[in-house]
Amino acid sequence: MSTRQKILGMLVLGGLCWDYVIENGGDKGVLITNSINDPYLAADIPGDLICWHQPGSLTAISNITSVEVLSGTGTKIRVIPEKTYTKKNGTFSVDVMVNDVSGLDLADFYLLFNQSKLALIGIPIQGTIWTGSVFFEVDTSTISLGYIKVTGAKFDNSFTGTGTLIEKAIFQSLVDDPTSIIDIGTATLQNIEAGKIPSTSYCGYIYPYNLANFDLLYPIDVIAGRPWTITITAKNQANELVSDYKGPISISSSLGTINSTTGSFTNGISISTITRYQVGTMTIMVNDSQANVSKSTDPIAVRYACDFGRQGTTSSDEKIDIYDLLLFIKYWRTKDLNGDIGGQNQEGDPPYIISQPDGKVDMWDLMLFVKMWRWSNRQKDLSMNYSTPRLFIDPPMIEVDKRSNFKVDVRIENSVGIIGDKINITYDLKKLNLVSVKEGTCLTDCFSYETKEGLITIDGYGGDIEQGAKDGAIATLEFIALTDDETSISISESYLLNNEGKINAYTIENANVSPCGPSYSALFQSIPNPAKSGVWIPYQLSQGGDTKIVIYNIVGQVVKNIDLGYKEKKYYKKLEEGSAAYWNMKNNNGEIVSNGLYFYKLSSGKFSDIKTLAISK
Repeated sequence: MSTRQKILGMLVLGGLCWDYVIENGGDKGVLITNSINDPYLAADIPGDLICWHQPGSLTAISNITSVEVLSGTGTKIRVIPEKTYTKKNGTFSVDVMVNDVSGLDLADFYLLFNQSKLALIGIPIQGTIWTGSVFFEVDTSTISLGYIKVTGAKFDNSFTGTGTLIEKAIFQSLVDDPTSIIDIGTATLQNIEAGKIPSTSYCGYIYPYNLANFDLLYPIDVIAGRPWTITITAKNQANELVSDYKGPISISSSLGTINSTTGSFTNGISISTITRYQVGTMTIMVNDSQANVSKSTDPIAVRYACDFGRQGTTSSDEKIDIYDLLLFIKYWRTKDLNGDIGGQNQEGDPPYIISQPDGKVDMWDLMLFVKMWRWSNRQKDLSMNYSTPRLFIDPPMIEVDKRSNFKVDVRIENSVGIIGDKINITYDLKKLNLVSVKEGTCLTDCFSYETKEGLITIDGYGGDIEQGAKDGAIATLEFIALTDDETSISISESYLLNNEGKINAYTIENANVSPCGPSYSALFQSIPNPAKSGVWIPYQLSQGGDTKIVIYNIVGQVVKNIDLGYKEKKYYKKLEEGSAAYWNMKNNNGEIVSNGLYFYKLSSGKFSDIKTLAISK
């Protein structure tokens, strides 16, 4: 069968199966389909135009010859980036990209610009489509007239897809207001077999560097040593968000040195983390020297943790004294969250203890206050050689598995002048079994103990009659955990003696025993933030349960559901599989999400919490 017979046969088959329509189109050139999946294919050659409904086909048949229909009716030639912001003497680079083209063998076009506002100072190089054996030429003889001509041709396989025709055409702004366009003129895309490829060109817009001001969101006072954030929003002259602002900015302070981490801008917003280790009043300045824009905060008070202020005022006085104690007692009794100075996780040493508020006023706040109180008063009374004795069980927190042994010390600190003790220690017989009691390293000249149901009584004597005992362990207690329930080992009654009699002023600290794993559930900040290619979400659970994470966009729409299944009581903080949750930044449809701010919510049993993350690819 001849080629012509095959063509006519396919034409008849097309008429029977696909309901083709023959029109007299004349010689209009080759028409291009919108996409490879467009069911309405068309080809025009000298002669008749034939159109038909043929899903998935890439070949149109006429009564004269066959013509390949090039996929990509939507072929575009565009200047990248679409928008550029600059100012006088500022330089920037643009590329020319072709999108969705098939069978490209030759490209010929002009790149036009306003030579009164822009100067081409860097000749473009060939783009990514020109691989293999090519001819590429940039005619720069007309730069002074505001345009250049670019010609390129491929000698081997045609180019199909999306790529750059030229790259790195570098311009410099000659004026303060460079508002203009970089346009594509008389663009010709050619296929050797099919002829000219229809396309649409899109210019690039040049605008003045329009950052006009920053909006700042920040706390009015902060705790020394505790990280906090400042949110910086870029605004234009109309006080509108500059969504594509890139920075850079600098952050400075009027008080001491600054420890800051400046995040990149996402949709015109940057979140920076700042830590200050010097108390007083500071002002933070955010500055962009390139745009000559700066903004300062109002004065921000930096205070020590637990420095609640003088009675009747909230002003910091840079010490922890009786007024702070009175206020803390008030907060403790009323559960006022002004007394919420930190949770269980505490790092560092006084005066810079790092502990985040946990939404309640409890023993962890008391422990932190005691640490800060001792630090402040020790500094004040150092010359007086005075210290308050401390009687405590060490360690204060024990995590242990059921049926496992553990030991605690009954210890004394600041023991100058103490020569004797009597201590009653209680524990829950249903949860703990006492294995042994052994004497420690101090007050052991006359050491004895008695045990009853859930009670240990220790008597000790020792130390120099003038100087008293040395700091250390009075006794070491060994237990076995009988259950997975939380319990405590408590100093229920105690007496400390010096050579003048009983000491009434001393502190007591007990110990809590809990099963291995966290004692409270928490959701932590995603890592990294902002994220570029993937994000880890650490958390911890105090109880096991079915666990899931839901990602929302800024308007509250669900972006991704992550079902983690049943998770037991455990820390899930390690950035690895089987620990922290991982999101590959794809939505429920498997598509990579765009840059911006997102919310992520963790739900497990009765616990749920929500935090924000930023994506900046």
